Amino acid sequence: MRQSAETAIREVVGKSKMDFVLYEGREQVAANATKLIQDILDRLQVRYRYQQADHAKMHSLRAGQAAFDDAVKAGQDPRAAKEEGQAYANDVCPRAR
Repeated sequence: MRQSAETAIREVVGKSKMDFVLYEGREQVAANATKLIQDILDRLQVRYRYQQADHAKMHSLRAGQAAFDDAVKAGQDPRAAKEEGQAYANDVCPRAR
């Protein structure tokens, strides 16, 4: 059961954009994972009906969220530095002319 759940979560998350998984689409990710878990169990002929777990409490998504937030912040820093440099150039160049 655990392997089926981990496989389903990895597949659903892997096919989705990270913003969607972390912020806007948690319910849809949970619904898709629940369906995929049941599909896996059916293929394995496991006589168990998987209903739905509280996927919001899965620690792997929350741990990944901190790493994702760090990556977003790192991506914004170079843009902010470039914009600051451009603003400085826009101020200094006309005065120099």
